[in-house]
Order: sequence, then C-alpha cells, then structure tokens
Amino acid sequence: MNELTMVELLVQNSNLSQNSALVHIASAAAAGVVVPTVMNPIFLVKTRVQLETQSTNYLDCIKQIYAREGVRGFYKGLTASFLGIIESATYFVLYEKAKKLAEDRNLRNSKIFHSSAYH
Repeated sequence: MNELTMVELLVQNSNLSQNSALVHIASAAAAGVVVPTVMNPIFLVKTRVQLETQSTNYLDCIKQIYAREGVRGFYKGLTASFLGIIESATYFVLYEKAKKLAEDRNLRNSKIFHSSAYH
C-alpha cells in the first residue's frame, strides 16, 4: 500500500500546488501538533527527575506523576507548545517564500549571465 504524505494528500485533493502557502501552513501545523504531543511526556519526566529530589529515577518519577495526576499529568504545558504552532507555521511559510525568491533570482541571474556570454 502506498502511503501519501500530508502534502501529497492536500495537493491531490485540491487545486493547490506543492509550494502554496496553505500547504506549507498545513504541514507546519501537523508537525507542530504531532511532535509536542509525542515528546511532551518524555520532556516532562526528564525535567521532573532533574528538578525534584523525590524522584530517584525515571520509573519512580513516571509512577509518581501517574499516581498524583493521572495520564493528563504527562501533558502539562502542552497548551503552550500548541500556541507556538502559529509562530512555527509563519516561519515555515516565510522560509519557503524566501527560498523561492532566492531560487528565482539565481535562475534569472544565471540566464542573464549565460545569454550575455553568447552574444
């Protein structure tokens, strides 16, 4: 079975190009949701082990968080990460636009250089 990336799905199911701002925003937003959701519990446990004297190791820390706060305890601070998606998506779009402008300028300059050399 052929798996499609989010960009390919967006492009196939709409009239968007792969370099459209909407495709870049959607890609950045998807990454901005998946990565913090997966990594937050790991970062939270690591930080608590480093800062709290009660936890002697990672397993003890995980048990304490679960006993005191439940599963939701592993996702404290996740809201702030999700708010950062807006910033990341903006950077992603600006980067892609700047890259496209640089590529266009380099292409235009190389055509000017090569065409003037032959005349």
